[in-house]
Amino acid sequence: MCYFRSLLRTITAWCLFLLISITIQCRTNKDTTIDNKANNQPAPCTTSAWEWRDPLPAGNCPGEIAFGNGKYVAVSDAGVIFTSPDGLSWQHQSLCTYYNFNDIIFEAGQFVVAGDSGTIFTSNDGTNWYEQLSDAREPLNTVGYGSGTFVVAGEGGTVCTSPDRVKWTEQKTDSKYKLSFRSIAYGAGRFAVYAYPNYLLTSPDGVTWTTTLHYPDDDTIFNSVSYAHDHFLITGYTRKRSGLIFSSRDGIS
Repeated sequence: MCYFRSLLRTITAWCLFLLISITIQCRTNKDTTIDNKANNQPAPCTTSAWEWRDPLPAGNCPGEIAFGNGKYVAVSDAGVIFTSPDGLSWQHQSLCTYYNFNDIIFEAGQFVVAGDSGTIFTSNDGTNWYEQLSDAREPLNTVGYGSGTFVVAGEGGTVCTSPDRVKWTEQKTDSKYKLSFRSIAYGAGRFAVYAYPNYLLTSPDGVTWTTTLHYPDDDTIFNSVSYAHDHFLITGYTRKRSGLIFSSRDGIS
């Protein structure tokens, strides 16, 4: 009986020791993450004993891509990015998040990445990355820049703006529906964002938004919005798979 009592005390002591150690470590990691975000330091990463070997550079499928400061950067799922100096030789880098990255741009000397659960990362060189705090909790699908303002938009009608890509503020849209924002562009002095299903909203500053187009045709699906040669362009297709392009000089009419 004494043996079992001694064994029970030993096991209890070890469990208590492990619980205290884990609590201290978690608290340290949390404080480190908060301090790094507050001081705009690179997001801390934990090295792993495992390295991806095949296929190279990684098994994640690359998504959107941007070029800046002599480097191509492509985003992918599970916090993975790919970088290349020439578009031929690529390396992968895992940032400290498991959220998927959905879009990337290079503007005003900065890469800005938008991803799931309000995730935003920024970098000026594509190598050292900073995780930024946002008010958003929904997936962010697209990121744009114009007139000194960065804008990210995503699910549930989510829109966030930033003048410096560090401090982000969530904005309200005028639609009563929780739209899914899929693509954003800037031109002619305003932002235009395409929202599923077949909405176009515009804003002069990323803060005040107005619905300028709703195309209630069940046989038509919009894909994206862009700005080129003094025109906003919306691409799409019909259920019969024929392509469609809508154009506007001002994004309103």
